[in-house]
Order: sequence, then structure tokens, then C-alpha cells
Amino acid sequence: MSTLQSQIQRLSRAIEEHRRDLRTLYGDLGKATATDDSPSAQEVLQKKREYEIQEELYQQLTFSLKQFEDRSRKLKQVQKDLKVLSKEKKELCAQLGAIAYEAYGNASYSDELSKTLAPFLAVRKRRNAGAPVFAHLHRRALGRMFLKLGEEILTRHLEEELRSEAREELFKQVREYRSKEHLLGEELALHQSALDQLKNSEVPTPWLRLETYNQSRMKALKAYEEAAIAYGRQMYEHEGDQNPLATQITLHRTRIKQLGGEIKEKQNRIKIQELEAQIEIEKQKIEHIADQIGALRAQIDQLNSAIAKRRTLIRMLEGTGNDG
Repeated sequence: MSTLQSQIQRLSRAIEEHRRDLRTLYGDLGKATATDDSPSAQEVLQKKREYEIQEELYQQLTFSLKQFEDRSRKLKQVQKDLKVLSKEKKELCAQLGAIAYEAYGNASYSDELSKTLAPFLAVRKRRNAGAPVFAHLHRRALGRMFLKLGEEILTRHLEEELRSEAREELFKQVREYRSKEHLLGEELALHQSALDQLKNSEVPTPWLRLETYNQSRMKALKAYEEAAIAYGRQMYEHEGDQNPLATQITLHRTRIKQLGGEIKEKQNRIKIQELEAQIEIEKQKIEHIADQIGALRAQIDQLNSAIAKRRTLIRMLEGTGNDG
């Protein structure tokens, strides 16, 4: 019986699969044939339009959010690159500041560079006055001063005046830095502007709205599918196998009927087995009752025999009394 049950379960799953395919085919048939002015066809087309509207809203918001995420990711990468570039800038500025500071007096500087250096010259006098102490106590301060001076030189584009005092490699690095800074600055502005536009055009709580749109489109899709399935079933019943989809529908319906027949046959076999098992139980009950009846009949015979003996004794006693 357990084997039959497992076979029935397997056949039932096969039927469910055919029924799912059948619904899909009914829907495809309904969508393909909903072209006339009948109320059923117009309902399918109306549900389709409602679904397409909801789908478009969902896709538009999805695209906007994807753009926002993409821009945010790129913006973070640019900011990360700028942070790395900032370290390169500090190294370049420290070198430029040190070169300009150390070469002062040995090279002819423009008025602008001289004015840029002026605030830092007092430090040099103190350094010369107490060199040993200065080197020990103010090494970090000197490094910060070189960095600040280099930043001023780089900001004012005065590094070319130091060409005779520095290696060409340094100026190549400066040019590369300026190129990177320019490109990253433009990219940063581009992504930031795009993000601002997306923020301004975006609805409040976009992720919540996206979920609402998704629920609406799935609801509209279900309504469209159900209308198409109902219309497809109607068209199949009226027009038969004229459409290739209808031919497939017929095959699935036939197979479902066959599988249903197999299930019914196996269910009947299970019922027969159950009835046969009940018959065997009842036969056993009959045998048990028959045994009980045999035992009772023996008891009855014994009782009848005892009764007969007592009646005989009664007659004998009655006869003896009369003789006296």
C-alpha cells in the first residue's frame, strides 16, 4: 500500500506540473488572441496597459536608484583617489619648500617668490643662531614649515623658478600631480552634480517607494495574467485546436486526464486492499465467535443432561412415595 501511495503522490505532482503549464499556455493563448472588441479581450488589453504603467514606474525608479548607487560608488572612489593624491602632494610640497628655503640667497627669485619666502626667513635666522638646539628641538616644526612653504609655491605655480635647483624628476612629478588633480577635480564635480540632480528629482524614501511600486506592479501583473488565462480558456473552448498553442493545451489536458485515471485506478486498488483486510478481520471474528458458540453449545448440552438427570430423580422419588 505504501508503494501505491508513493506512486499516487508522484502522479499528483506530475498533474500539478501539467496544470501549471496549462495555465501558462492559456495565458499565452489569451494574450496572443486578445485583439478584437469583445468585452473579454478588452479586459485583457486594459489589464495589460495597467501592468505596463506600473512596470514603467518601477523600472524608472530602479534605474534612478541604480544611477544613484553607481554615482555614489564612483564619488567615493574619487574621494579615495584624492586622499591618496593628497599624500603625494605633501611629499612634493615638502621637497619644493625645502629646495626653495635652502637655495634662498644662492638663486635669483622673482618678487612673488621672495614675498612668499619672506614669512619663513625669520626661522632661518633662529636656526643659524642656535643650530644644534634647533636641529634637535625643531626638526618637526621645520618639516611643517617646508610643507607649508611648498604648498604656497605649488598654489602660486612658482615651482618653475626652482628648476635650476632641483632634479627634472621632481618637476615631472609635479606635472603628473597637477594633471591628476585636474582630472579628479572634474570627475568629482561631475559625480557630485549628478548626485545633486538625482537627489532633487528623487521622491522621498525611494527604497520604500520602490517596494510599493514593486507590490503594485506584481498585483497588476497577476490581474493581467488571470484575465489572459480566463480569456485563453474561453478561446480554447470555442475555437478548439486551430491555434498551435491550443494543440499544446489539448496534449496537456489529455495527459492530465490519463494521469487522473491512473491515480483513480491506484486509489481503487488501495480501497480493495483495505476491504480485503477488513474481510480477513471479520473472518477471524466469525471463527472466534464460532468457537465461542461451540463452547456454549457444549455447556448447554451439559446443563440439559443435568436437568434430565434431576427430572429422572424427581420421578423416582415421586414413585417411591406412592408405593408407601
